[in-house]
Amino acid sequence: MNELHPARAAMPPPGDLPPQTDHGPAVQPNAGFSLRNMLVNLFYFRRLMRYCVIAGVLAGVVSAVLAHTYFTANSLLLVFIGSESATLPEAGTGQTTISVDGLKIVQSEIQIIQTDQVIRTAVEQIGPTKLYPGLTTSRLFGLLPPRAESTLLSAAIQEFRANLRVESEAGSNVLQISFTNPKREVAIRAVQALLDAYLAQRRTIYTNANGSFLDEQLARYKRQIGDLNGQIQKLRTDYDVLDIGQDIVLADNRLDGIVQRQNQVRERRVAVEAETTAVRANLATQPATVLSFRETTNNTGNDEARNTLVRLQQERTHLVQQYSPEWPAVKELDAKIRTVQAQMSGNGQALYFSQRDIRNPAIDVLNNRLAALEVEDKALNDQLVELRTQSQQAAQRVNQLREADGQLHSLTLSRDVAEGVFRQLSQQQPNVSYQESTVDQRNANLRVVQPPTASVIGHSLAISYFLGCVFLGLLLGLAAIAVASLLRHVYLMPDEAERELGLFDLGEFSLAGPQTALPDIQPDIAGIAAMLQDTTVDGRRVAALQVVGVAHADGKARLTRALAAEMAGGHGLRTLILDLQGDGNGQAKILNATVDVAASPSAPVKIAATSQPQLWVSLDAPQSVLGNPRSSIAGVRQVLDEMRQRYDVLLILVSTESSAHIMLRFARMVDANIMVVRAEQTRGVAAAQLRDTILSAGGNILGFVFVGRKFYVPAWIYRWI
Repeated sequence: MNELHPARAAMPPPGDLPPQTDHGPAVQPNAGFSLRNMLVNLFYFRRLMRYCVIAGVLAGVVSAVLAHTYFTANSLLLVFIGSESATLPEAGTGQTTISVDGLKIVQSEIQIIQTDQVIRTAVEQIGPTKLYPGLTTSRLFGLLPPRAESTLLSAAIQEFRANLRVESEAGSNVLQISFTNPKREVAIRAVQALLDAYLAQRRTIYTNANGSFLDEQLARYKRQIGDLNGQIQKLRTDYDVLDIGQDIVLADNRLDGIVQRQNQVRERRVAVEAETTAVRANLATQPATVLSFRETTNNTGNDEARNTLVRLQQERTHLVQQYSPEWPAVKELDAKIRTVQAQMSGNGQALYFSQRDIRNPAIDVLNNRLAALEVEDKALNDQLVELRTQSQQAAQRVNQLREADGQLHSLTLSRDVAEGVFRQLSQQQPNVSYQESTVDQRNANLRVVQPPTASVIGHSLAISYFLGCVFLGLLLGLAAIAVASLLRHVYLMPDEAERELGLFDLGEFSLAGPQTALPDIQPDIAGIAAMLQDTTVDGRRVAALQVVGVAHADGKARLTRALAAEMAGGHGLRTLILDLQGDGNGQAKILNATVDVAASPSAPVKIAATSQPQLWVSLDAPQSVLGNPRSSIAGVRQVLDEMRQRYDVLLILVSTESSAHIMLRFARMVDANIMVVRAEQTRGVAAAQLRDTILSAGGNILGFVFVGRKFYVPAWIYRWI
């Protein structure tokens, strides 16, 4: 069989089972959600949902009982667009139109009505305690004391603003004022008080004399314009500015020219310094004198040995002509000649020379060039100092012009604004004079179309409160189920355990039926037994299996009996249940097994035969070598090998709660391990820890069997998902 990978949904294919080393990390059992998972969680926590809905219904009933009946008083105002009449009809159509300015006027009237001053006047006219008697009673069901006397007016204004609604339909110049209160007469009186306060406020606003104010503003802006012109002229004089734009361009050009000249002088200075360095280096290498001519020879003008040789040769020639060569005097001359020739041959390699040195002319040339470069370097330094001074002056002039430009810009902008305002005020002066002469009544462009009135029958929000609380209960239930699902650590469906444990889902096993007998063979158990027949380990069929779980009562005992019954009855295999859980006789008592003397005459474990053919069960196995934690691994392995030879299938049942060491010891000795995951009981963290422990101990996990699954969602819903 291939290696097990996380989130593998299919059954493992038959084949050889290699050692397993890879497994996924443990995650929460609610990590993946689908529509099916959401419905399963919804029906699993249905009691929590029921409690939340009941709480919402109770809250809705209480809210409906405590809900008040409110009366809404209304009043309509007609705003005329203009100082004397309504909007004039268009020529030839007879229909009225509202301009954009007219809509702005309507909105301004709405804002005036909703001002704090108008609302305060209306509340003071009626009285805060008459409008809202609850302000003087205890708050929050008597937990908080009544409000202080100094805060009653502010609280009443806030409540009044919350109950007031002033609106106008789009494209209409009719205002609707509405006020809601539990008492009908109070609502009507509040609207009337608001209208009175609003009309009084309008009269106060429009009684201001716009003509005198406009004249004062014109005079003020005229003086301001004169002051700004004087400041601009003084600023030009202080900074010696004729045309600020042209002066800035000239100053920038001058500064740029100075910078360019500085760059050129610096470049020339660098070149002069480099040339000076080169001349000094060349001058240091020049010799003080140079060779004019040189003559070398090995012949001197007055050589005494050569002269003597010539005289002796002449004398010998004379004697040879007169005497025999054997004459002693000739031999004596020959000896002298040889002596002189020997002396000359010794002095023949001597060289004689004459040499004349003169002053090096390149030194004078280099000194003259060095003097010229030093003079030029001094001139360049002085030129840089002067250019630096000019650059500072030019930069200072640029800064002055920049400062002057900013001040002139600010003053010019202020003057332009003042001139613009002065021009607008001058244009409005004739219109203001005309309005003052034509408007006699300040509220002539406002008409009360409908006086304050209210319906005799009020309206209550009891049904809305009830439905809202029920809906809130539903939302609370869904939120509670979502939180409970996130906090759930147990498995409800096999795909959750398969995805999060990274193990194969071998099948499901139902715990229905009696627990004291062999259960009916279920399809998934038959499938597991058939798969075990096709699974091999190192070329041999799986013969030894260990069934493990995280708890004692997780159903692994019943699963072991069912699997053993299928292997023995369905496949005719000699099957032994090695019960190391509890006292070791649990399976034997349920199966009414009797001691099989022929099966275990000298075996270390007592074997009992059951009513099922080919099925045996162990007795008192925890007291044997297999259940003793002090037993050596070699001894346990020898016993297992003997049992492998006697039986075709060996099913080992160990409790992880009391025999964790024994379980780990068998985990690496058996051919494979089968994990039991029980619905609603097996915690994900514990199952993952058990998986990691078995794999770390070197054991193989064939997969898991999901035990005790329940179907929470009705069958007719399952058909649609």
